[in-house]
Amino acid sequence: MLSTILLLVIFLATTLMTLTKGIGQTFVCLFVPVMLFLNLLVPVNLPGIPDLSAETALGYGVMAGCLLALPARWKEISQLRLNLLDIFILLMMIPPGISVFINDSIWDAISKTGQLFFRWVMPYFLARVAFLNQDARRALLPVVCVSVMVLGFFAAVEARLMPYFITRAMEQLNLAKVANSQVFYRFGLMRAQTSLGHPIDLGNMGVILGGLIIVLTPIAARRFTHPLVVGGILGAGAMVVGSVSFTGLTATAAAFFFLFLFSRPRYGAKLVLPAVIGLICFVGLVMNNMLTKPIPEERPTDPLEASVWIRIRIIQEGWEKAMNAGFFGEGQYISTEGIGTGSIDNAYILFVMQYGWGYLMMWIIFAILIGWYAGHALQRTRLPSERFPVAALSACICAIFLAMYTVYFGFVYAVFFLILVGILSTMYQIFSVLGPGYAPVSSISPVRTSVSSGSSYHPLPGGRG
Repeated sequence: MLSTILLLVIFLATTLMTLTKGIGQTFVCLFVPVMLFLNLLVPVNLPGIPDLSAETALGYGVMAGCLLALPARWKEISQLRLNLLDIFILLMMIPPGISVFINDSIWDAISKTGQLFFRWVMPYFLARVAFLNQDARRALLPVVCVSVMVLGFFAAVEARLMPYFITRAMEQLNLAKVANSQVFYRFGLMRAQTSLGHPIDLGNMGVILGGLIIVLTPIAARRFTHPLVVGGILGAGAMVVGSVSFTGLTATAAAFFFLFLFSRPRYGAKLVLPAVIGLICFVGLVMNNMLTKPIPEERPTDPLEASVWIRIRIIQEGWEKAMNAGFFGEGQYISTEGIGTGSIDNAYILFVMQYGWGYLMMWIIFAILIGWYAGHALQRTRLPSERFPVAALSACICAIFLAMYTVYFGFVYAVFFLILVGILSTMYQIFSVLGPGYAPVSSISPVRTSVSSGSSYHPLPGGRG
């Protein structure tokens, strides 16, 4: 009952804020915090349409607010200039829908399409619209920093004192249903998950949110020594460490490596697309190596060896099913019996099994498109205060592509990954509208450049000191 009340409150608050404050402020003040802290709320069944969950309550609220204030909200949405990345986001909804329709039923396909709309399309385009708004860009930094500090604090508590403190409290209040009866230890720490529902999700979200803080700090004209920024970065670090996730730790190292490459003044922009292609080849080579690597029957006792062992086992035992998946896969209901420990903790293998090799090819094209747009956005920057946010954002996205070597769908980090891509697409739009050779941008007094549509674009950074 309490979960249902909270979902209705989220819907009404989202509707009201979208109606009065606009999409950008709604995204910053409601969408981001709700997805971080209340995404585990028990959904309410709604016959014929997607269930009322945290993400759909937000989505329904945004749509209702837009309809009630259509002229004003359309003016906000119309600032978007569609590009190939936007179109490809929409196209990537098609293979899962076809796969589920062929293998399951038309109602399952409708349900899957609705789920993809709220978890795939909406986060991306909300981020696109919000990041065009200078005030929303500036407000996003404190919201992320405070959220990360709270998550980091509870990650530390769960890792050392009270495992699964948040989700168990939510279960006692009938707000969530999470299977967390067994506590897992690594290196003397209990694996934290906080309100995100899984240690891997917590670690990956630490990478994403820490990356967002690094991206937003120069945009909001803040120094990295600002107490709020320092607290946010430390909180993100606590999330990664508290999760004790090798996925999160690997993604963190990869993010810093890619940031070093992409932030080089002379050649960083030229390295983004080759880095993405190299990452695709690297993942393919690793999977090929794991297919032929002999492993012991028993799970190793060393935590790192055990983590690698289960990844190899999943690939080797799931490869035959993947090879027989065909172009459209087996739909959303697949048997994991005899594969690993009954779960497929490898996003790319799961893509193939569920939605086919065609869907995996679309993911590869998607990654290459991101690399192309990121590189071109970097090429159009002129100042370090502009170049660094684009480089950091591109590095974070590449790191998450590597993190997806484990699991992807169903996790909150999957939603925030789309948010990162949406922000990147908007950055590309901003610098494309300004074009090469625009006047240098002061970090104190942003320049507004009018375009034919009558809207104003604000160069990065867009804050005031």
